[in-house]
Amino acid sequence: MAVSSDLRRLFSGCRILGNGDDRVSLTENEIFCLLHQACADLRLGAAVSRLPTLSAPPPDTDYYRVPLA
Repeated sequence: MAVSSDLRRLFSGCRILGNGDDRVSLTENEIFCLLHQACADLRLGAAVSRLPTLSAPPPDTDYYRVPLA
């Protein structure tokens, strides 16, 4: 699947979030899993999201869940 330069730029911008002590770095695999989780939460099928399938299942269904508190 060919990836546009705009998508590559956005993907790179998502990789490092915050600055200083609050900085968080995400790997490509983590971003990919988060995209899959977001599509699953929004009930977007593979035909809509056009994401390739995961090669392995996510660690746990609640792995990316954030508590409301």
